[in-house]
Amino acid sequence: MRIAAYDRNLPARAQGTVKVLVVVNPDDADSRGLGAAMETALNRAGRIAGMPIAVTTVPYGTGDAIAARCRSEHVSIVYLTTGLDHGVAGVVASLDGVDVLSVSGLPRYVPQGIVLGFDLVSGSPTLLFHLTNARRQNVAMDPKVVSLMQVYR
Repeated sequence: MRIAAYDRNLPARAQGTVKVLVVVNPDDADSRGLGAAMETALNRAGRIAGMPIAVTTVPYGTGDAIAARCRSEHVSIVYLTTGLDHGVAGVVASLDGVDVLSVSGLPRYVPQGIVLGFDLVSGSPTLLFHLTNARRQNVAMDPKVVSLMQVYR
């Protein structure tokens, strides 16, 4: 989540509190466990870009429901856990035009359109970035950071 601080639009999006929506598959134990671990880690960190964090974990329903919640609650970051392969395309389509940073720890979600992800390449952590969808979701990462990422379009 430290990378989120490099999104130049985060302060305006957050309006003082970085609201993070952690999306889990309620039928998948790994997804629920990862969601709980992410919520704990974020609450422990307490701040992103100097702003307090408010974390909410929700079960996946539809991409449209996630987008509606992001709009109505002014969510800054939506984090997709494991077990959501069936819903990634719907989430990506629904978040088009929504002012939110979409993130996942699963590298396969980034080529599908999730904006920020992570991978291990030859044992080294690698940041993955979907440039086209970043623009569609009003994410403006510092170009110096983007130059260190594997970029998808």
